[in-house]
Amino acid sequence: MDQVCAESKAFFNRVIALCARKALGQVRQALRGPAWRITNVDPLPAAVAARLYSDPDHDTDSIRLFMASQVKEIAE
Repeated sequence: MDQVCAESKAFFNRVIALCARKALGQVRQALRGPAWRITNVDPLPAAVAARLYSDPDHDTDSIRLFMASQVKEIAE
């Protein structure tokens, strides 16, 4: 830290503040937990789900409920 301060001719507190500001996104990402999920089964890829559920003979209402319950976004 002292070497950075000497090379940049910046005060210690300025270097600390800049480090915190630059690393805040990485810290936030590291502290953020995984998205909460209802099931421990990985979601199907979109192409596979479309192929599996395209048959009209399936129970479409329960399939729609199942698909709607799947996590489709990463929680912020």
